[in-house]
Amino acid sequence: MKTFKEQIAAFEARRAANAAAAAEIMAKAGEAGSTLDDEQKQKFDALNTEIKEIDEHLERLRISDA
Repeated sequence: MKTFKEQIAAFEARRAANAAAAAEIMAKAGEAGSTLDDEQKQKFDALNTEIKEIDEHLERLRISDA
């Protein structure tokens, strides 16, 4: 079983990857001067939902590690 610190590090990395992917979607739309298409919207929204869930989980992990 991973320690709390190892779990925190793994979730922080996953969060960073999701944030980078969401930023990339927005950057591509910005470069094209367009709004997001349906697929981009779904992916962006899914990434941000997961980021919120990770943030909540990280808070719990940090409390448990204290």
